[in-house]
Amino acid sequence: MREPLANHGGGEPTALAETEVTAAQDVRPHQQMASLTLEEKRFLLAVERGDVATTRRLLQRTQNCTPTLNINCVDPLGRTALLMAIDNENLEMVELLIENKVETKDALLHAINEEYVEAVEVLLEHEELIHRPGELHVSTAASCTGVSHRAARECPPQSWT
Repeated sequence: MREPLANHGGGEPTALAETEVTAAQDVRPHQQMASLTLEEKRFLLAVERGDVATTRRLLQRTQNCTPTLNINCVDPLGRTALLMAIDNENLEMVELLIENKVETKDALLHAINEEYVEAVEVLLEHEELIHRPGELHVSTAASCTGVSHRAARECPPQSWT
């Protein structure tokens, strides 16, 4: 058991356990964190390093036999392989992951936020292919969000009056 923290500012001492926040809660609370298998750790490491050949081999092995690799797993920071590829601006990796049907979830918005235009284009093309009639198209929401983010950065609300 941990000892309480020192008294800060005259208030009651606070236990360290009460102030700790897990990475899952802090970064991406909507994604489930689970312990990673050795295969998943290898997969995420290959993606993070930009090792397309190893990533391709791991993905092929998963398709050819009983899946031991969750291609939508998240690292301790809550990042999926696709988000890592976007962060590293690795278009070849982004395309490989999409071809292997990783979940895109918030990847489009992440690519917009990172201003990674090539990934935005690839993700929009992918969304166009999987779009079902009658559903809200992600490009509509993403375009509006991207435009509003850019406008807020370049033209802060104080200058609107």
